[in-house]
Amino acid sequence: MKTLETKQMKKQMKKQVKKQIKKIGAGALVLNMLLMSGCGQGELPQDNTQEVGNKNVAPENVAMGRYVEKTLALPDMGKGFLMGMGQTQQGIEAYIYQDEIKVYRLTSDDTWEEQDAPWSTAYQQLGEGWYQDKLYTNGEETYIAYCLAEESKTRIYKLGKDNKLEDLNIDWEYEQDYVTPETLEVLPDGDLIVSDAYMGVHRYKATDGTFVRAYGESSPSVAVIGDKMYQIAVQDSSVKSYDLESGKLIETIPCEGVDDSSKLIPDNQGGLYLLNNQGINHLVQGGSIWERVMDTDRYSFSMPSLECLELIVKDDVFFAVFRGAEGEYQFKKYVYAQDTPSKPQNEVFVYMLEEQPTLKQAIAQYQIDNPEVQVSFQIGLEEGSTLTKADAMRALNTEILAGKGPDLLVLDGLPVETYMEKGVLEDMSDWAKPFMDQGLWLSSVAASYEKEDKLYAVPIRFAFPTLWGDEAVLQSGSDLEELAKWCKLHPNEKLFPDYSEEQLLRAFYLTTATTWKDAKGTINEEAFATFLENIKRVQQPELMKEKEIGTNGHDPRTEQIAGLLDVAYGETAVHILTPKASFDLLMAVAANEKRGQSGFVRLGNQEEGVFIPQGIVGINVNSDNKDIVQEIIETALSDTIQRINLGDGFAVNNKALQESFAHNEEDTSSFGVADHKGRELFIDGNYSWAQEAFLQLCQESKVPVMMDETLMEIIVKETKGYFKGEMTAQEAARAVAKRAQAYLVE
Repeated sequence: MKTLETKQMKKQMKKQVKKQIKKIGAGALVLNMLLMSGCGQGELPQDNTQEVGNKNVAPENVAMGRYVEKTLALPDMGKGFLMGMGQTQQGIEAYIYQDEIKVYRLTSDDTWEEQDAPWSTAYQQLGEGWYQDKLYTNGEETYIAYCLAEESKTRIYKLGKDNKLEDLNIDWEYEQDYVTPETLEVLPDGDLIVSDAYMGVHRYKATDGTFVRAYGESSPSVAVIGDKMYQIAVQDSSVKSYDLESGKLIETIPCEGVDDSSKLIPDNQGGLYLLNNQGINHLVQGGSIWERVMDTDRYSFSMPSLECLELIVKDDVFFAVFRGAEGEYQFKKYVYAQDTPSKPQNEVFVYMLEEQPTLKQAIAQYQIDNPEVQVSFQIGLEEGSTLTKADAMRALNTEILAGKGPDLLVLDGLPVETYMEKGVLEDMSDWAKPFMDQGLWLSSVAASYEKEDKLYAVPIRFAFPTLWGDEAVLQSGSDLEELAKWCKLHPNEKLFPDYSEEQLLRAFYLTTATTWKDAKGTINEEAFATFLENIKRVQQPELMKEKEIGTNGHDPRTEQIAGLLDVAYGETAVHILTPKASFDLLMAVAANEKRGQSGFVRLGNQEEGVFIPQGIVGINVNSDNKDIVQEIIETALSDTIQRINLGDGFAVNNKALQESFAHNEEDTSSFGVADHKGRELFIDGNYSWAQEAFLQLCQESKVPVMMDETLMEIIVKETKGYFKGEMTAQEAARAVAKRAQAYLVE
């Protein structure tokens, strides 16, 4: 990886599950697997998704039949890893590396039997490097993708019955030799089809590795059926077919809901199965309409922590392989149960402005454990929606004030205090406070919305901004006023990377809002003018490049890495970072260690212990399903769910919080980043001292602060003139106060 902007970095950052590169001998890289072509058989029954109506419908009138999920064991891997899984003529097979390659076949009673593997020791012929997540076999010949560490080039090896590896010497028709195959297919004539999610779908001669032709554009999944190539086109929300020999487009089949995790699986009758973010769909040969076979929102497919690596179809049964956030594997079986109601008769409704990963994880688990309950979501601001936040809130409030509305409210971005005052939220203290009293939940965070001994809402995650870098700066103070004084005393030294005014306004809103607005939201003009002057002082526009002043909209991850590199190389004194998981500390620790004489503190007044509640959940006082909602909240705050790292904040569950910062002696993961300036940063897993210090900061969190996004939009808009030098701080403060007051009246 040579620059921050490479396609490979964008691809890695896009993945929900973080992948760790480990050398052979220390443990090979664990990545995705490939399902072989031609594995579907027969027609499947459909999940009957007919509406049942209310929960009092007589049983004889309830539509019956849906899939039931069952967890199956995988073969023991020891310290090895799963290379791949798929279906040959002999049955479903799993390929596991444990010093040698072992092959297991799934029996009729869902157990595994080890098989003879003539090529079991072939993997040891490879040099130091890592397995590149793709394996293809037809039962006689096997192909794997592997990267040698010394050259960072992806190679495709063929393993024959003679137990020898043959390098196919693929001459990649890509921008670089490091390819991350999403799909690997072998055609009857031996040619290879390789799909890379960012670089395209290409065909290569197996005889000499030469490039033959390209098919369409990049695709997360492809399938070959007869003389056609099918591939998912995410941007067009479709599946396209191409002629295998000419590469010409034959047909475009619309399909909503496809994304980078969608998969195509051929059946044995010339049709296709498609897994997308809504369900498993089937297309008969020659058809143009997808038929929903199974909704996936009630199963493990909907868990944010799980990445579906493989979907295998056998007769009327689905098998799915998942990888979890910590690299663990899960194997699930889905069998159609005719005597099970197609839709649970108990339905609970959840509202959130935007998706909340931990709650989605908890709800998926709850539905699996309680199949008689269906939890339905309403997302106020869905991707692509033209609704404004104010419109979404207005529609929600209309329902609530009418005595209706969802059972469970995710209050992030909503007026929590107003809902508390108007009696919208149920008091949860009777059942929730014992969790705090017994030390199961971090009480200082869990009690964020306690008022007069009543508890109206509970955050299921939390975070807080921190300051990393020069120790001398940190010792002089970490709140806005002290940092502004430092800039005044050091006019030629750069405090921060080139943050825009909006980035600084957002960062210091959380730690200063109580000094310039009261509990009702009224702005103190004099205090706010001082706040603006200090923001400009720490921004140091006189030290910024003119073209970068006031810019915004860059990739946040890239900006974060660039800011840490600035600190590491001494170009700036400190950097603001709001970690959402212990993993996020890795790069910051590496930057500090490279700089030397560095540390980190909570941003703002240390004694206050300001933190940001995340995933704030409350129960609608008018809900008819309060017991179920209580169980969902308890599930979300259980150590089982809370220990899963979804990058949406730190655990409120005390056990899970402490476990997340526990030092793992066996963690030898390491990686490096670099930018276009040639600056490099090497990160390893040894940061136990930072884990302990950060855990203490988590435990000292005391004061919840939630940003009012509408107010922030007002602030950003009305202060532009001040930061451009077109108005005074007092004039800008007056404009903000006036607009804010009008907003409060609404």
